[in-house]
Amino acid sequence: MMSRIKKKASESKKSKNEKGFSLLEIIISVAALSLVGVFIVQMFISSSNLNKRARDVDNASAAAVAAAENFKNLASYDNGAEYVEYGYFNKEWEAIDSNGADVPDGAAFLIKTTITPDAPDEVESGRIYEADIAVTDMRTDGGKVIASLTAKKYFPNEN
Repeated sequence: MMSRIKKKASESKKSKNEKGFSLLEIIISVAALSLVGVFIVQMFISSSNLNKRARDVDNASAAAVAAAENFKNLASYDNGAEYVEYGYFNKEWEAIDSNGADVPDGAAFLIKTTITPDAPDEVESGRIYEADIAVTDMRTDGGKVIASLTAKKYFPNEN
């Protein structure tokens, strides 16, 4: 009889000491890993969106600088009044011709160059003009300016 009791006790010890995971432990570990995975995926999505915005700001800055360089490379300018020019780009930053339309189809970005005389009166030798350049993201409500700059140039009189 005593040997039977010892035998049952040793069997119960074996079942308690067996290695392995219970179903509850597996469910808890899968849930914890899922939460961590969700945060990692959110970080990748957020990183991707920030990367797109940074690329747009970089391209907008380059477009504004190019417009300023075009203004500075003008040999002469004698309008005497304000002049406004518009340019459009699609979401891949390819130039779009407006063909006289207000806003062409597929336009995502607007570059507006406004040239004005810096001083109200012309001096004898010439005049300083100022170019205000703004690049607007038209995909947002009301449009958000994502890059802007101002350039000035002296244009001598052509006498």
